Amino acid sequence: MLPVLLSFRLIAGLSSPGRRAVGILEGHRELNAADEFEDLRSKDKDSLRARMDRWCDGHPGPKKWFHGWNEPGYRECMVFKLNDHRFYGFKCHPLPNSNPAFLLCVLNIHVYKRETETDDAELDRVSQWRTNLGAQSAIAQVYSEY
Repeated sequence: MLPVLLSFRLIAGLSSPGRRAVGILEGHRELNAADEFEDLRSKDKDSLRARMDRWCDGHPGPKKWFHGWNEPGYRECMVFKLNDHRFYGFKCHPLPNSNPAFLLCVLNIHVYKRETETDDAELDRVSQWRTNLGAQSAIAQVYSEY
């Protein structure tokens, strides 16, 4: 079996590019955030991008738009919300030498969700992608220090 070749791309045009950024991991059937993001209506995509801009500018919320978790094992997880859409990802510091405060959110999994509580299985999947060597290599194609 051939290894899966993953790729990573930044979501262009977000604010505060020297402070924070959001990108998308793709190349595996489980990594559906990219397709779902691209399939959003233009108006919804603009709304979601505005929420990402807010996070990139350092705002802590509101939680109905985006948030992370404080529980051990999930502290690096992040979600951006829009109606029933949930775009899950993980946070990392891809520039440890040149800009250690820089924070990147790597979106990878999308789910439709109507209930208020997050299924820990989704966060477990996100965490698995965070430690995946292929994912790390794909991010390093954009951020060579990672």
